[in-house]
Parts: sequence; structure tokens; C-alpha cells
Amino acid sequence: MNHQPSPLDRPGLSRTYEQGKVGQGRVNPPAAPGFLVESRVIVKAFGQTEALRGASIGAARGEILAIMGPSGSGKSTLLHCLAGIFPPDSGEVWFDGRRLDTLSETERTRLRRTAFGFVFQFGQLVPELTAADNVALPLLLDRASRKAAYQKADSWLARLGIGDKGARRTGELSGGEAQRVAVARALAMAAAVIFADEPTGSLDSLAGGEGDGPADRPGPRAGHHRRARHP
Repeated sequence: MNHQPSPLDRPGLSRTYEQGKVGQGRVNPPAAPGFLVESRVIVKAFGQTEALRGASIGAARGEILAIMGPSGSGKSTLLHCLAGIFPPDSGEVWFDGRRLDTLSETERTRLRRTAFGFVFQFGQLVPELTAADNVALPLLLDRASRKAAYQKADSWLARLGIGDKGARRTGELSGGEAQRVAVARALAMAAAVIFADEPTGSLDSLAGGEGDGPADRPGPRAGHHRRARHP
């Protein structure tokens, strides 16, 4: 079987950001000049709990960046701030030359719908919808035709090995199958950036490895993993 190259196979396109205690981290030099998405000394607290303390990080176009660290070190919070879901208490978040944290909630929502793809730790699928519906929904919200949206949904489900599960509701799927639906939903958007919070945590090692190939696209991926890659 021929090996399909993924961005991780290319020198200089993969980096690891090690998140320290309460959001302090160390980051390797950027793989390419200029960042598509970037945080600058951001601070975020929830009540008395300080999740991020001056976190600075950036991902260049075409780069894969894995954020690693112990539980409770602020990895998910950092991803949510980079994606404009949580506004930081201080500091700056930038995307494609725009200051993200100063945009209105409406503008941030539009950006998340059109430019960002998400794979959440627990899928966050709509349980009343089928697998194909879940993948097609963001495309329909972005005013794609129903035919085009479902053709793309069927294509990505097939590429991820669950093409025969499209008509099933998410509650009828295994945890690994549901997570593949979430991955298909993110990839179908052709997003500029994909944010993934432990995207292969529910998959076995073989399926996790297969998930690397189809993501071979120009946008960066910022991910929070237990490991940089599954063996």
C-alpha cells in the first residue's frame, strides 16, 4: 500500500509547544517567518484560577503545532483563546493580520464559521442529526447548496473509513466513529486553521495514524495531544 504523505512528513512543518504550569510555556523557533494565528502574552483566569499567564505562541500557514503539557496546564484554554471562543483578560490574539480579541462576538462567530475548523475533545456533535448531517451542517450554514454540502460530507466520511455510517445518528456510533465524524466536519470546511483538542483520543492507533493523511492541506493545525502522534 502506497504511503500518502502528510504534513508531518515534511521537514520544518511540525513543532511542539510545551505548556508549563498555569499557562507558562516554552516554544521552539517558528518553522516559517510570519504567523497566520498568534497569541501575544495572553492572560486568562476563571475566578481565582489562573489558566494562562502570559502565553505567547504562533502557527505559520501550513504548519502543524502540537501543544503538550500536564492536565490543568491551560492547553484547552489556550486553543479556545486562539479560536476566539474565550476572550483573553489581557494580551492579544491575531489571525491573518487582524486583531481577533477586539472583534465583536458577531464578527468572531462569523470567523469561526468560515475560517476555523474544530475537533473538540468529546466531539460536540448534534445528537439529533445523522453523521452526514453533522458534517454538512457548517457548509449549509455557510450557504453551500444542499447537494454540494452532502456530497462533500459523504466524501470526507468515506475518506475517514466511515462512509457506511452517514445515515446513522451519532448516538448509534462508537466513540471512535463519532470522533471521525467530528474530524470530517472540520476538514470538510476547508478551514484556514483547524483547532483540535485531543482529536485522536477516542481512536485506536491504526485509525489515529490514518487520520493524518487527509489533513494534507495548506492551513495550520493547532492541537492539544496526549502525545505528539500516536505510535
